[in-house]
Amino acid sequence: MNLIIHHWDADGICSAAIIAEILEEDGAEWSNVSPVPGIFEFDERIWSMTDEADRIFVADLNMPESVEKLKKEILFFDHHPQKRIKRENVEHVNPVIHGSHKYQSTTWVVSEYFGRWNHLSVLGLVGDLGRKALYIVEAAGLLEGTGLGKDDVLKLAALIDSPSVVGDRKGVEDAVQKVKDTAPSELLKDAEWNDNLRKAELEIEKVVDGIQVENSIAYAKFSSNFNIISKVARKLVWDLDYDAAFVVNRDYHGYSQVYFRVKSELAEKFRILELIEVLRKSGINAGGKKDVVGIICEPELLEKVVEIVESHIGWKK
Repeated sequence: MNLIIHHWDADGICSAAIIAEILEEDGAEWSNVSPVPGIFEFDERIWSMTDEADRIFVADLNMPESVEKLKKEILFFDHHPQKRIKRENVEHVNPVIHGSHKYQSTTWVVSEYFGRWNHLSVLGLVGDLGRKALYIVEAAGLLEGTGLGKDDVLKLAALIDSPSVVGDRKGVEDAVQKVKDTAPSELLKDAEWNDNLRKAELEIEKVVDGIQVENSIAYAKFSSNFNIISKVARKLVWDLDYDAAFVVNRDYHGYSQVYFRVKSELAEKFRILELIEVLRKSGINAGGKKDVVGIICEPELLEKVVEIVESHIGWKK
């Protein structure tokens, strides 16, 4: 049995769906699993499934330390800055660790590896980049013949994300089969996903209404069982045009989440990759890219995390 372990967002789901397409064409069986949305941990359920798998694919999960612990044959696809895995049983497919910066989604990495390019490649890219992904020439070409306009693609990426936003792990895992087998026009009408999206948008608006702003940095602090920190940060930076968003969910199912996103053109100014290293050296579970860092921690560590981020950016709320 082939096991696909994937991130809970549109990029992870669509990457897993492309891998599943390839496996099915080879006549191979597969199953898939995602961590609990918002929590970067392999729990007992995942470890149990890896024990039963013959071969494992990992997609869009910036968790190289966990991947290194797996003993089976591994194909690890990602596009985040991370330590290269040098184990014989792991094929680590990540152009970013070799200096390439053109791979801004894992679907792009998976599609190039297998030579499989379709609308799923674009949906993962849009999930990570938003509207600006639609102005990439190759992405626009892949959408020809789908009948999808730009607004349709943006909404569909959000719909695919929606199970993770409301904390529905099973919904995330079911989404892989759904996006693989269902026409995009039908996915746009999916009642459960549209209901998820409405609930999430209401929660996001409530958080955005309560932000503080200083020097074009928007600060949002709240408690919610919805996994919305990345959505709040994107809205603040991409839609509302703040230079940066500092988002804290104090209580997400017993954990605390912190997310810091900056405009891509300001990434060097804020030195996000350096911040990620500072956090990791302090024993904090942090990951991200040049313009974003995400953190999950125990509530008792939240004050320490916030102090590190504030010190790094030279800002106090």
